[in-house]
Amino acid sequence: MTKIERNNDFTMREQISTALTDLETDVAALQTDLSALDARVVTLESNIGYALFVQSPEFDPADSTTYYFGSLPLPPSTTGAERRLHVPRAGTITRVDVTSYAKTAGSNESVSLYVRKNDTSDTLVATVSTSANLRYFQASGLSIAVAAGDYIEIKLVCPAWGTNPLSVYFAGNVFVK
Repeated sequence: MTKIERNNDFTMREQISTALTDLETDVAALQTDLSALDARVVTLESNIGYALFVQSPEFDPADSTTYYFGSLPLPPSTTGAERRLHVPRAGTITRVDVTSYAKTAGSNESVSLYVRKNDTSDTLVATVSTSANLRYFQASGLSIAVAAGDYIEIKLVCPAWGTNPLSVYFAGNVFVK
C-alpha cells in the first residue's frame, strides 16, 4: 500500500470538492431543462387537442321529436343527460363532423344537429335538408369552452317529415383543442 503524502491528500480533496460542485451545477442545469421540457409538453398537448367519438345505433326517428346521443352504443334518448359523453380534459370544441345514414332516406325537411353542453346550452352544428340516404352535419370555427368533467351530447331536432327516414345511424367526432 502506498502512503499518501499530505500535499497529495489535500489535492485529492480539492479535486473531489471541485467534482461535486460541478455535479451539483450539472444537476441544477438538468432540472431547469426538465422544467422547460415539461412546459413544452403541456403546450404541445393543449395545441394538439383530441377527438371525442359520438354514435348512435339504428333507430327510427319520429316526427317533431328531439333526440340526444353521445358515445354509448344505445339508441338516442328523448330525455337529455342520459347519453352523456364526459370531457376528459379542458379545452375548446372547435369542430364537429357527424354523418348519418338511413336505409330509407325519407323526405327533405330540415333536420338540425346541436352540441349540447351539460344539458343546458346548445350550439348549432348544422341544419340539413336532403332526401339522400347520407346526411352530413359539419361545423368548424366553433368556440365552445369545456372543462374537465363537463359532458356533452349531440342533440337531434327532427321535423314533421312527409316520409320518415328509417333505420338511421349516426357517427362522428367532436374535436377539442
